[in-house]
Amino acid sequence: MMELRRLWKVKTKAIPTVVGALGTVPKGLEKNPKKAGTTINVELLQKTALLGTAHILRRVLESS
Repeated sequence: MMELRRLWKVKTKAIPTVVGALGTVPKGLEKNPKKAGTTINVELLQKTALLGTAHILRRVLESS
């Protein structure tokens, strides 16, 4: 965040988001981004979390 402020000279705001390894998200996930004036694509977050978990599992299972 500090790098964005310094390089692009823009104001930034952190929105904490927790996504489980299998794509589980909390019920009130849409509320925080709306307060900041943005939207969030829950399906994209879930897909990214699931693909990341699959990548880690593949690496671990291939090395054993």
